[in-house]
Amino acid sequence: MADDVRIAVTMPCYNEEITMSKVIANFRAALPHANISVYDNNSTDRSIERAQEVGGHCKNPNLDGLMGAVRMACAGFWPAISGINGRFWSVPT
Repeated sequence: MADDVRIAVTMPCYNEEITMSKVIANFRAALPHANISVYDNNSTDRSIERAQEVGGHCKNPNLDGLMGAVRMACAGFWPAISGINGRFWSVPT
């Protein structure tokens, strides 16, 4: 991979305590230099603690729902992300 390429993995989550560590570990194995950020949708379990234990950078947009996490994840850069089947959709700002 070129030295000037940076990869960011952004993951919204809601009550993902059981799977969080495994998902981040899988991303780390596949993309060891990626910045992995977890955007919590006001989870009521220990999702954030699990993510932090394996090196996830955690943020809480204090908004319920997927779009609150996606908006925060996309803040600061062009808000277009790949959707299902390679379609693109815009995130309202």
